[in-house]
Amino acid sequence: MIAVTNRDTEITASNTLSLTSGRDTNLRGAEVSGNTVDANVGRDLNIQS
Repeated sequence: MIAVTNRDTEITASNTLSLTSGRDTNLRGAEVSGNTVDANVGRDLNIQS
């Protein structure tokens, strides 16, 4: 299993932001924005400020 950790990350899209993960996804201190945000997560999506 490969784990990637990015903290306090900002991702901005002018139109649609797509996020794909085959397993659990943790957003800790992350900011994602776009006209539409589409998250396709294989298991749990956890959002923490």
